[in-house]
Amino acid sequence: MIPPEGWATRGHSRSDADRLWPRRHSRTPDTDRALAHLDPPVADYARDGVVRTVRIARTTPRRADVLHLRRAHHRRTLDRLGVPVWDEDDERAVHLLCTEGDTAVGALRVTVDRAGEGELYEDFGHEEFGHEYFGQSDFGHEDFGRGDFGHDDFGPLHRTLGDAELLMFARQIVQPRRRGSEVATALAHAACLWWSVHSRLRRIAFTGITPAAPAPVFGATAVTPPLALGPACVAVAVFTGRLDTVADETARRLLRTGWSITLREALGTGGAAGAAVDTAAGTREADAPRETP
Repeated sequence: MIPPEGWATRGHSRSDADRLWPRRHSRTPDTDRALAHLDPPVADYARDGVVRTVRIARTTPRRADVLHLRRAHHRRTLDRLGVPVWDEDDERAVHLLCTEGDTAVGALRVTVDRAGEGELYEDFGHEEFGHEYFGQSDFGHEDFGRGDFGHDDFGPLHRTLGDAELLMFARQIVQPRRRGSEVATALAHAACLWWSVHSRLRRIAFTGITPAAPAPVFGATAVTPPLALGPACVAVAVFTGRLDTVADETARRLLRTGWSITLREALGTGGAAGAAVDTAAGTREADAPRETP
């Protein structure tokens, strides 16, 4: 903009009128509000003065936060698994980002997959898993077989998961200083809430790094033994569960550990005040979250 009329008589030459001048009022708040609308919050989690917000990350700045978390804190694990920091599945995924104030502290992505297609097939369908490793009741084996693995070998996992579409939770990352403080629990809870409103799908799957016999995680159970994934042969198991079960188990754990939950705009609650979640704490302690590659 040009300076107001009269500025030229207060020590400014007429040539100043040809210059660009700063706006009297910044439009940054307007931009922030527009971006916030595109990155709607799912829920707030509060305890002892700490407030965390989990939102859907759609805009470039928010997805850049996800990418930064992976590069800063998850690259070594991804390299061991032979997985890129960002891949084509990220382009079609729903990303959830957890922030504490202005700091990104955790992230999770969710894709719609089916057995034989999508991330499960990409991770387990091209490499070294022998037919005998799926469908076993004894998860305590020590040897991880190598060899060619094609679609026929994938058949047992395909039969275990079925043909129906499911929600694949993956790339969970928590800032190291926040680990053990229920960031992963909040991310899983918010993901279940958002998908329960926006999708008819009710079955989820995820992989967990687990060197021993896999224990249930938030009501989800392992459907494979630990399998050697990636160049470092990281022991990974496939888990499946019901969306409503995982939502309930994560809510119980959060409330039991002192976190209050307030639903936000992404769930159609209509405002920041939202609706408080009041779920009675269960009698059984939920399983601690394990790392989700």
